[in-house]
Amino acid sequence: MSLILGPRQSVPRVIARWIIGWPLDGRFKSDATFTLPATKSLVAYIREPSGWQAMPYWKRAAIRHITVIGIPMLIYIGWKIQQLWEAIQLPSGENVRNTLIVTAYFGIQALGLFGYWFVPQIYNKWRFKRTYVIPVQKALTDTLGEQPEVTMPLDFHANENSKATISLPIHLTAEVQRKTLIEETITAKLGNEYSFKWNFVGRMPKLSVYPAPNPPMLVPFSDIRKAMLSSEPFTSVIGLGPKSKVISWSVGNPKSTAVHMLISAATGGGKSTLTKLVICQWLADGGIVIICDIKRVSHMWARGLPGVIYCRSVVDIHMAQIAVADECDKRFDIIEQADDEHAIKNLGLPPILIVNEEFNVTMARLRSYWTQQPESKRQKQSPGVEGWSRILFTGRQARVHALGITQMGTVRAVGGTEIREQFTDRALMNYSPNAAKMLCPDVILPPSSRNPGAGVIYNSSSWDRYQIGYINEQEAIEWVLAGQKRLGLTWPKFVSIGQAMKDSKPIEAQSYEQPAIEATAETDETSEPISLSQAIEHDILTVSIEAARKAAQRDSEFPESVGTLRGAKLYPQEGLERWQRNRARGSV
Repeated sequence: MSLILGPRQSVPRVIARWIIGWPLDGRFKSDATFTLPATKSLVAYIREPSGWQAMPYWKRAAIRHITVIGIPMLIYIGWKIQQLWEAIQLPSGENVRNTLIVTAYFGIQALGLFGYWFVPQIYNKWRFKRTYVIPVQKALTDTLGEQPEVTMPLDFHANENSKATISLPIHLTAEVQRKTLIEETITAKLGNEYSFKWNFVGRMPKLSVYPAPNPPMLVPFSDIRKAMLSSEPFTSVIGLGPKSKVISWSVGNPKSTAVHMLISAATGGGKSTLTKLVICQWLADGGIVIICDIKRVSHMWARGLPGVIYCRSVVDIHMAQIAVADECDKRFDIIEQADDEHAIKNLGLPPILIVNEEFNVTMARLRSYWTQQPESKRQKQSPGVEGWSRILFTGRQARVHALGITQMGTVRAVGGTEIREQFTDRALMNYSPNAAKMLCPDVILPPSSRNPGAGVIYNSSSWDRYQIGYINEQEAIEWVLAGQKRLGLTWPKFVSIGQAMKDSKPIEAQSYEQPAIEATAETDETSEPISLSQAIEHDILTVSIEAARKAAQRDSEFPESVGTLRGAKLYPQEGLERWQRNRARGSV
């Protein structure tokens, strides 16, 4: 690839770019890929790419090749036609043989061109008919007693001006109940909001179905700010749907069935932006957020924010799953002792949101980490993976919720079919037909939108289209701090997972004691505090003494000093070990 990357000009580079359809100067003027066309600009002052620049590279390459090869091909075809004309003048036996050869030659070329241009179109029409038209026909056949004729354009879900036409039986009457039943049947099969227009004039009644308007192409923070301010606690506004309908994930509403949320999207689909929206609103409402980020850099904006525990190493992610699961058990004890299912909320204990980033990889890393521990000989299943399962199965009543982010929510990645079923809400963006069928098997979703941040959210056999509200990192931080200030929260500085859980005790719940979950760590709880020089000498810290002192002054995640000895500050060993595992590599 180094031969063709970069703007430098040379004969080999230009030839290679010409062959694969890249710009000849090496400068890309759109986000088109080899298989996908470019995305149109959503901002008025940004110039949209031209038709040629927006083409996928395979189509550019095909046009180039056909154009260059076309002239020689025309000359060659003319020569073959001349040969065919001369062959006709030969004796009958040779005439037939030559005619068959030339006919076969041109037939193969014509078949190749037909396959190149028409086979993809035929396949797309067949798949569209199988996915949308045939299910509607079958459902209406059960309702009407005979099969109606359904005509639906390919762009029915993408084009607001498109229309599907259904020719109904002649004997159908204009009864309100019958019309309502037909409309409900169509809506249930296509799973979206539609408008209907009936026409009983003429021999055959017809029903026209119009799709609902598409969500906005772009939703800035200013468009959802008012909805975020007026929403109930722990109801996270995630964007706007058709007709500016507010779409949210609500675990604070008693009538809501939401418990845990799964975000499934390919790379660049908007997973990080959606997660950022949920996290900042959760923190602003007074909740605790534990971010398990195996990539270490997914949400750097949240580092050091009050109420956030950021776990970057597999050791701390392992501990976090166990710690939160044990916290669920402790809260169940409180509910049992109080004989009140709302005891957790009445005591003012903060809801907990555990965020597992890229948990396709996270679950695999947790299993691999556990197999390397001596305890794995006695217990085969990873306690971290088991803790994740306990959170999903039992977290709701303890006010513990999970947010899983993945590129493909397969059964293997999630941990099993029964675990995937615990995700009551599922947000899909930039999804494939296979992903839609796998995660939402009881509904038919429209084709995925190419617009970045556009998707659908599924809950209880229904779904809504939405466009993610865009919020930048500075706006998210300001929203968190303003919300916590409004609530009068003064979260302490988290130095370890166990300490964070203990320090999360609100003032109103003086009788509440968190479990001793530090025991899940592999460090000695009774170890004495040590100085920075001692930590470097015993290889607890792998940075220089100057870098460690700088981190102690500037890094919000560095543990607090617990005392002094001969003028040197002392720090808890477990806090230093956790900081070393999770420190940002470029921070010191």
